[in-house]
Amino acid sequence: MKKRSLIKEAFVAAICRHQELEAYKDAIFENGNVDYILDVIDKGGVKLTKKDFLEPDSRGNIMIMSVGAWENFEKITTLLAKNGESFTEKDFKREIFNSNTLVSIAENNGKLHKIFNADMWQDNYKEMEKLWYLVSNNARRGFNNNQGILPVKREIYKRAGKKLREDELKDIGFDYREMFAMFTDRRFDHIDTYLKSKGDRFKKEDFFFLDSDGDTLFFSSVAWNNFEKVTSALEESGERLEISDYLYKARDNKRSVLERAVENDALFKVFSAKLWVGRIDEMVELWSHVKDGSKGVFSDSDFDEEVAIVEDNTYSGNISINDDLNKEILNKPLNSDVEYTILPLGLMSVWENIDKVEDILAKKSEKIELSDLRNETGFQSNNCIMIAAKAGYFDKVIDIAVDSKDDNLKFDDITKKNIQGNSLIQVLCDNKEIKSLFDPKLWIGRETEMHKVWLNVPLNSRKLINYEYVRDQVNVLTLKSRMGKRKKISFGKK
Repeated sequence: MKKRSLIKEAFVAAICRHQELEAYKDAIFENGNVDYILDVIDKGGVKLTKKDFLEPDSRGNIMIMSVGAWENFEKITTLLAKNGESFTEKDFKREIFNSNTLVSIAENNGKLHKIFNADMWQDNYKEMEKLWYLVSNNARRGFNNNQGILPVKREIYKRAGKKLREDELKDIGFDYREMFAMFTDRRFDHIDTYLKSKGDRFKKEDFFFLDSDGDTLFFSSVAWNNFEKVTSALEESGERLEISDYLYKARDNKRSVLERAVENDALFKVFSAKLWVGRIDEMVELWSHVKDGSKGVFSDSDFDEEVAIVEDNTYSGNISINDDLNKEILNKPLNSDVEYTILPLGLMSVWENIDKVEDILAKKSEKIELSDLRNETGFQSNNCIMIAAKAGYFDKVIDIAVDSKDDNLKFDDITKKNIQGNSLIQVLCDNKEIKSLFDPKLWIGRETEMHKVWLNVPLNSRKLINYEYVRDQVNVLTLKSRMGKRKKISFGKK
């Protein structure tokens, strides 16, 4: 194995024209290794890997640091390709020696063109673009006769049978660099009008052109003030922002579009329900990328509500509130082939028509029970009670609970948390309706359980409730209830 390693090291030193090449060659041929070398070459026993160029060899040399390595860089990549390997964005960014990366080594040796070319990246332009912003400003300005990597991008697109967006705009007399000012002096509307006059319209690429510092248009607060215009323009073009767009950043030290939304208190715009109809899974996945403590004015509860609206907009067309409606339909899932269940009583639009629903059921001698409302629904695993509260119909839940002879709204119904960690208490607090939870009629004979619920109410929401008064009323109603039962019992004995 040692002999084979010596051969490989010498080969690497040769292709990199290392200054110690003769020493590598001498090491191979000493001690009668010639016959062995010929045998290895004949059998193809030498395999080159990236490690041979990027990590220290037995002499402590890193071959890619050699000037000659960059003279033969195309040959090196060709040899690696034969062995199923290639240099990636991660390889170019890793520190090789003394904080030097492959990009900085290439720049120092005047060999940036060895990295930034169409052959190297083929259809992976975005990866190349991220490396581009590791190059110094001066080197970027002078690259490709001051054109930067635009000619390389053009060639990559051409090979893929696509036309560069910058060139499409140029063909209609528009300089793509004007897009950087689209949100100033009402230029957005002007550009929109101009593009349409030329048979074109805004495309997603127009909002992701990068400035000289590697930032998108979304770094500006002005862009977020006009975010609805952006999403509307994309909708007109049959496009939309995907998770990858929100997470995109050309430089590691720059913020992504999602992070810019956090910075500008614009999460409520990103997670607006109208943008995510039919895409609940993606919406929730993107939310998982928002760090706790950075959500600002848009809370987990706000997100829950938007998800509920998305579920409603996605599935409300699957149920009709007409005379054919019955209890069985209300408890039958509206979706299939997914990991969660959407129930009719889990849709806000059903609660907005709850009076009509109850009238239809009453004609069939049916009614909604608390057991129906305890069922989990939706991606967030809310119970239907929470959805009713989100829709502003918790008073109907109270009516159902009071009307039930053998069931009550229980502690677990009120404190059970969904995936986001929110409970019915949180929903009612957010809606400033927590007082309704302490309707004395709900707690007749259950003052102790009510007190357990009270202890779970956030301190800043307790001021909305005159708890002592509620407790007194519960005790009065409890006493009256017991007296009523005694009278009935006495009447029955006479």
